[in-house]
Amino acid sequence: MIAPLTIGWSWLALGVSREKGASFSTLFKPFQTRYFKHVITSFVMGVFLVLWTLLFIVPGIIKGFSYSLTPYILRDQPELSALESITESRRLMDGHKMEAFMLFLSFFGWFLVGILTLGIGFFFIGPYFSTTYATFYDSIRDKQVDSNEPVHGTEQGF
Repeated sequence: MIAPLTIGWSWLALGVSREKGASFSTLFKPFQTRYFKHVITSFVMGVFLVLWTLLFIVPGIIKGFSYSLTPYILRDQPELSALESITESRRLMDGHKMEAFMLFLSFFGWFLVGILTLGIGFFFIGPYFSTTYATFYDSIRDKQVDSNEPVHGTEQGF
């Protein structure tokens, strides 16, 4: 039940970042459309991350950034399967993982404020971070479209 809610939250942030307005019902759209695909995608992503983290912590963190665009891809390209959407996320993040890491680090102080306020601050910081990350996804996607590269590849991999 948490996986579709997490994906719905990403879709909600994407709608806000694209200035299309946000409705509370967007949070529940993954339950209404392709529910099992969203659950399977989140499960497969989790398995891959656990396996990469078993090697060492750093490869798990790097793959976490590689897979982080998967919820947005599920919304923009619903025809892709679970593995194809994960692969597309990896492809889009090629050369952009450091940017994502720096974006995350720029919010580190805000996350500390959220912890110091015993979690109350996260009611403000969470939506801000989610919308910023959705804007980051749109900027990467727009760069790919502008450079006339294919929107998604057909290769499978981890």
